[in-house]
Amino acid sequence: MLLLKKLETMLICIILIIVGILIFLYTKNKIENFSESKIKINYLSAKEAAKVFLNSEKFPQIKKFRLNEIYARTTYYGSSSNINNMRNIAKKIYTKNTINFTEVDKFKINNNLNSLNKRIIDFNNKNNTNIPVMKTWNLIKISSDMDWGFPYTIDNYIVISDNFITNTTTKQMLSTLFHEQFHIYQRKYPIIFKKLYSQWNFKYIKNFKLPSKIDDYIITNPDAPNNDYIFKLNKSNYLLPILILDKNNNDNHLSKCIYLKKNKNSFEIKSSKLINLKDIPNYYTRFYKINQNYHPNEIFANLMSKIVFQKLKLNNNDHKLIKKFFDINLQIFNKV
Repeated sequence: MLLLKKLETMLICIILIIVGILIFLYTKNKIENFSESKIKINYLSAKEAAKVFLNSEKFPQIKKFRLNEIYARTTYYGSSSNINNMRNIAKKIYTKNTINFTEVDKFKINNNLNSLNKRIIDFNNKNNTNIPVMKTWNLIKISSDMDWGFPYTIDNYIVISDNFITNTTTKQMLSTLFHEQFHIYQRKYPIIFKKLYSQWNFKYIKNFKLPSKIDDYIITNPDAPNNDYIFKLNKSNYLLPILILDKNNNDNHLSKCIYLKKNKNSFEIKSSKLINLKDIPNYYTRFYKINQNYHPNEIFANLMSKIVFQKLKLNNNDHKLIKKFFDINLQIFNKV
């Protein structure tokens, strides 16, 4: 009888140990990749940032810049109409506009990124999701005279302006940095995003040539530098979303599209008339009426920010799709 009681006690102890180990492993799996202590922030000096902009491998987008957008991005109106000369001039302008982070900048950003980390942990725990946060953040500071003062990414760096750091609210900074991290993921893992976008009826195409009257005013968004996704409307009709400059105001960016038709295994322009994306209900409403809807990279990053910071509710299919997307790819994203 005494032996039996000892065995029961040992069994209970073993069960409790196993349960304790399982709880530990579950908790560790939930938080280890979002631990505040594991966030590393690299603030590039002005000299280090200038080298990034001069590096064609890290900043290949500049090879796509058109004359009109170089003028608009840099506010430099030179006499040269040679696109290669202007791209080289633009590179030099970028290097002259990189700025060192101040200690005040670093204090503000450190607090906000740690706050973002905690916020995503809480969001994941409440919603049973696995939305990632980058472990390493590489930041470049640039003059707000460049690129309309907009944040963007090149290579694995997030570029932010002096005005952005100084004038944005905490919520705006959190939402924007959270948004920008997805562009790092998209650049690093294009194949898995390509699969996701196909389920949104986007089809990847390469090297589609636009008429010069449109191409001359294209804006090369570094986070979505190619017009490489078309959206399927029906069996034979597609639209190509694009972002262009307003010819009358370089500070205006217009989300437009042109209609394409499928011809066997290729696509051709059905009409070169530019249509506002807002005027196409089964596209505009499909993606929750967001403004940056000219490329699936931007659609995805915007949706994620709105889900977390504006409590956007996705339809049931999109909710399941994105949840599954993060569940499957969590380990991949946690390498960044």
